[in-house]
Amino acid sequence: MEISHPTTIRVGNKDYDYNIISVTKIYGGAKVYNDGTNIYLEDENGKVETMGIDFKPDIPPSTRMISTLWGEDKKTKKTFRFGYYIHSNDFLGYTTNQQSINAAKRIIPLQGFAAKLEKWSTFIIGMLAILFAWNAFWAGAGISHYGILSFFTAIPYVLLDTPYLIANFSDVAHSNSVSYGWAFLGLIVGFVIGKLTIGLTVGRLRSKLRLAFGGSLEEQLPKIFAKANQAVAATPSSENTSAEPKTDADGYQTLI
Repeated sequence: MEISHPTTIRVGNKDYDYNIISVTKIYGGAKVYNDGTNIYLEDENGKVETMGIDFKPDIPPSTRMISTLWGEDKKTKKTFRFGYYIHSNDFLGYTTNQQSINAAKRIIPLQGFAAKLEKWSTFIIGMLAILFAWNAFWAGAGISHYGILSFFTAIPYVLLDTPYLIANFSDVAHSNSVSYGWAFLGLIVGFVIGKLTIGLTVGRLRSKLRLAFGGSLEEQLPKIFAKANQAVAATPSSENTSAEPKTDADGYQTLI
């Protein structure tokens, strides 16, 4: 059974729309390994699918249905599986550690200025690093004598003189007290400031979106599946529906 779940969440003063698809199948057992779990799911045609996850979820023996959760990557336009939902105990989980961090980012695009900032984040960080390194290279002597304040006061002058400095680089560098050491430090500081700037803006918004995304799924999926669970419970799937799945010594449960 495949269900589309269009949802709107509000973060800050903006509404973000997204859609996920759940595909419900019959739970056919699980195999637990040191680094994760393989969950076996059977569709209505008897075809068995193996879903590997990085975790070891607590799947009750009475579990009959598990839904896989899918979303569309807004950059690649490809659909990917990021999570699963265990109907018997309303447990919502991610398939991998990476999906728990990146699923919301891939599914929900940012809006307005934040979207532009995220798109150009690498360029912004790189330019800040280059700017700080370039300025520190020419202002190194002033920094050594007059302190860090001279670094910032030199920025507009260095920027205005940049065409001349580039055209006459060898002569000017030879006749001035330039500093490769300060340039390297400037590169590091510019990179750090760029990362902090993006992190405090785009990063914080992304973190809020990720929490809101997970919270909305935890709130809505149990309600959406409640009627489906009741319908499944009222309709026996086989003659042996009262029997619990048998588990061998390795933790493998035979298919229903």
